[in-house]
Amino acid sequence: MELELDFTAFKKNLRDLIESRGLYAKDIAAEINVSTPTLSRYLQGVREPELKYVVSARELTKLAILPSESQVM
Repeated sequence: MELELDFTAFKKNLRDLIESRGLYAKDIAAEINVSTPTLSRYLQGVREPELKYVVSARELTKLAILPSESQVM
């Protein structure tokens, strides 16, 4: 049985964070240890991040990764 994850909320919240704080994708990419093109692919939905990168982004930014967390935070 394979687990399927939906990264829609993660993508949206990451993009909102970058825009609202005036950050650059390259800065976030460096902090979570991925290349800027890879982060761009995550944001475009072309590629799904490995869970370790989602966790890194969460720790770095306190980013909500689930829709319900967005409402709570």
